Amino acid sequence: MRMRTPLIFCVAFTVAGCASAAQNAGASADSNANLITAEQIAQVQAPTAYEVVDRLHRPWWRDQSPGAAGSVVVYWSNNQKIDDGSKDALRQVPASDVLVLEHLKSSDAVARFGIEAKGGAIVVTRR
Repeated sequence: MRMRTPLIFCVAFTVAGCASAAQNAGASADSNANLITAEQIAQVQAPTAYEVVDRLHRPWWRDQSPGAAGSVVVYWSNNQKIDDGSKDALRQVPASDVLVLEHLKSSDAVARFGIEAKGGAIVVTRR
């Protein structure tokens, strides 16, 4: 009988944890600090992708993670730089054309794009 009580407690605790994780999974997708979705872009009603980032996630302009240096570089989702890759390149991208904007911290950006992205990167996925 003594053996069952801890076992029942462990099972109940595990089931409760799984249920909580399932409920929070949907919430974290909506509040992801590294993504701006089409729905969020529509709510902002900004003319360009630059204004969207500036209004919703201004800290993306300067990566504060350890090892970050330099300016953020801007890429299309096919890994090609937008023009010169500067944040001002986003001024040429109409917000209505954007499906998702994703911010990569410096370590992830360097792994994907190389050392020139050591200041972080913004990846633009078009509709």
